[in-house]
Amino acid sequence: MLSPVRTLEFVLTFKFDMGLNIMKSDITVFKTIFALLISFSMISIASAGPKDFDRGDAALPSFITGGQSSSKPAKKETKKESKKASKKSKKKEAQVENHEFHKADWDYRDPSGWGSIKEDYHLCKNGTRQSPIDITSTKPARLSHISFNYRKGAKTIVNNGHTIQVDMHKGNYIVVSGKRYELLQFHFHTPSEHTVDGKPADMVAHFVHKASDGELAVVGVLFKACQENNTISQIWRRIPVKAGQKKKMSRKINVLNMLPKNRGYYMYSGSLTTPPCTEGVKWMVLKNTVPVSDAQVKTFADLIDNNARPVQEKYHRTVLTRN
Repeated sequence: MLSPVRTLEFVLTFKFDMGLNIMKSDITVFKTIFALLISFSMISIASAGPKDFDRGDAALPSFITGGQSSSKPAKKETKKESKKASKKSKKKEAQVENHEFHKADWDYRDPSGWGSIKEDYHLCKNGTRQSPIDITSTKPARLSHISFNYRKGAKTIVNNGHTIQVDMHKGNYIVVSGKRYELLQFHFHTPSEHTVDGKPADMVAHFVHKASDGELAVVGVLFKACQENNTISQIWRRIPVKAGQKKKMSRKINVLNMLPKNRGYYMYSGSLTTPPCTEGVKWMVLKNTVPVSDAQVKTFADLIDNNARPVQEKYHRTVLTRN
């Protein structure tokens, strides 16, 4: 038996093939066939269930499911399962951090080649405002006082294979010329990357800050090997000996004690001293040194070795100074 659709198709084909005209009586036939077609379709829909429409990748509309969701209700996560998932997530994050360390594509064996490693590092080779520099001739200026607003405590200490880095809690910041820069972290280099009249310090700490508009400001604190530094001792007690390792820091550490009492500084526009060597960094290198012992410098050097980028061309940049 032909379906309504096939019947309609047969009648039309026959009429046109025979060259016959469509008469008024034919219109009545077509109406009857169309009504049968509609009736047949409604019966098919009425007899179908949700499974007949379910694609498995989308929820069914309410007119098919009777107002009920066709998707299976999500299984409630128990407190134990939630805790387990959270622990697994943190473990994965730690693995990612270690993996990123192993993926590092640059080192200090040949800093002059950083710019050739990949396009993202092109400023390391082609930049005209690179850091560090040798601070020689300077120009006295009415520079703003650096207002240090550091609280006690630090978050974590990391050995990333290139340096020892201390990550800070939020709420630590400096204010320079009315602009606030949040302290993100500080890390160490030996010897110092910046030199003064061609001479490096025994060690340096770089305090990396960021303003709300994205501008970076780095304060360099120079260390001279002469006597033990109590704050460095606190940090070194927690120092991770393996690259990629991270530890929690003490809440008692007072970062302000790492700064000299006299905070005159040199200021110029430079860059990050590691790839991608991003420029537009506000550099403020404190003039006065802070004491550190030979043993403390050696502890760092034994783990990291020489991690100082050589001084870069100034390209007629002016170094301003505040006493």
